[in-house]
Amino acid sequence: MSNNADIYKPFSMPTLKWLRRVQHTGTDHLTFLITLPRSWCKAMKLRKGTILTITLLSDGSLKIYPPEGENKKWME
Repeated sequence: MSNNADIYKPFSMPTLKWLRRVQHTGTDHLTFLITLPRSWCKAMKLRKGTILTITLLSDGSLKIYPPEGENKKWME
């Protein structure tokens, strides 16, 4: 009999780093933006309008999460 934990193994991608330039948007230049790597977006099956979760970590860095739970259902 299969172990149920095997079914829920998290998706694993190699550790990669991308460089991104911060850009301004709008005439007021109050909003900053960066682009997301196409390979990551494709691997996460993201599309225009997908809602991502961004978490501010204690060291000041940001962590971006693909949709999960109810958010993922909205995407499908």
